[in-house]
Amino acid sequence: MGSFLTVGRRPEGGYKGRMLLREAYERLEWDTPLAFERAGLRTAAAHGHGPRNVGTSAHMLIELYLDMERAHRVGGYQVGAPEFVVLCKDPAQGRYLRRWLQTIHGTLQLDVDVSRVRLLPLDMNMDRLRGVQFYSWAVFCDHAIKDNDRERNLGPYRLVRKVEKEGEDRWVAYDRDANRVCRLTKKGMDDLANATTCPLTIEERPGTGVTYPAYQGSVPFNAQVLLRRSFRR
Repeated sequence: MGSFLTVGRRPEGGYKGRMLLREAYERLEWDTPLAFERAGLRTAAAHGHGPRNVGTSAHMLIELYLDMERAHRVGGYQVGAPEFVVLCKDPAQGRYLRRWLQTIHGTLQLDVDVSRVRLLPLDMNMDRLRGVQFYSWAVFCDHAIKDNDRERNLGPYRLVRKVEKEGEDRWVAYDRDANRVCRLTKKGMDDLANATTCPLTIEERPGTGVTYPAYQGSVPFNAQVLLRRSFRR
């Protein structure tokens, strides 16, 4: 996330009902998701950088925040709320992400308990997580752990949260609010899935979707992940 980030106005009297992604960006006064990214790309180009500081981490945190609210609202959790996870590069990056998540919450003020988010650095001993289980739809991943600009999903690809198989080598991609984003080949879908920072639901046949975690790297960690459909226990 770049230094150009600012936050916007708090909702008057709280926010009722489901918040769309574009509404979250508007509340934060970050324009639209794609305009927000383009502003970052212009700043990066002016400094001779690649696609860095374009709000990739910020977008991941907004998606996570809205997912937390939706999981609690539609999942029927009576005691507490499910834990969400963000895999990050190191403890310093985890603290940075934690501050921005709290800032986002301070502006959007949804019915979300941000203390239920674990920021797990890659250099921690993953064996400490043995016996702790996470839902696949609650595992996010900061782009920085991939350390490769080519791995970043940019433009509309950043918005994709679900892909449905349309034919032998054709997939249709949707954002979190069920808006159609684009069509993909199988290779395009695989590339997008490998670079995503948010859980991705893949549906090969109608009604059979499975949500995969954003992080696929650590065997000890992935052994604790239960594959589920979105917000299903």
